[in-house]
Amino acid sequence: MLFRSHEFDKIMVNVLHDAMIPDFNSLVLKNCMDGDIKVAVKMVDEMSQWGQVLSTSSASILIKRLSGSHINIKMINSVLEKLPYLIYQLDQGALNKLVQKYSRRGCTCWAKLIFDNMIRMKLEIENETYSALLISLCKRANLRSFQLCWEVAHNSIWLPALKDGKDLLNCLCQPKLLKEAVELLEAILMGFRCKPLEIGRASCRERV
Repeated sequence: MLFRSHEFDKIMVNVLHDAMIPDFNSLVLKNCMDGDIKVAVKMVDEMSQWGQVLSTSSASILIKRLSGSHINIKMINSVLEKLPYLIYQLDQGALNKLVQKYSRRGCTCWAKLIFDNMIRMKLEIENETYSALLISLCKRANLRSFQLCWEVAHNSIWLPALKDGKDLLNCLCQPKLLKEAVELLEAILMGFRCKPLEIGRASCRERV
């Protein structure tokens, strides 16, 4: 009887202990869904002090929300620096959003690093991800990386959204990338069935 009483006491202590400690992963998800991204990040900081670890699903949703918001890139970097293992556990949706965010904020090296890792893992790359990274690489005149990424995108039958296509076409209008500019223009004309004048007034002749 004493043994049973001792075991019962242990069980009750564990139950009470669990009831007192908040489930931080649930709190992170709730704040993400409610749009309170900064509060969700604070929950990540707090949970380690309670011996809890951010789950893969919670991390992926948090990174998606952070990448899709207007929050400074420093906050994303802060989360990833504190939990470096996350970058290898995020789902492909979160990784796509992360590459897009880094590309648009000029963090091209980080975007390319994550993109290359996605290729090695044979994850699905979204059209928007190809477009964002290609525009970023082209703007920074990283021609070698651009052409490697272009080849991968081309082989994946990538077609940019019309706005992204216009932005990239503007960037491609330079002597070393005229071949890619023509290929992109043809793809846009065929994919969107639009007239050349509808692509905009970005003229390659003005830049050559």
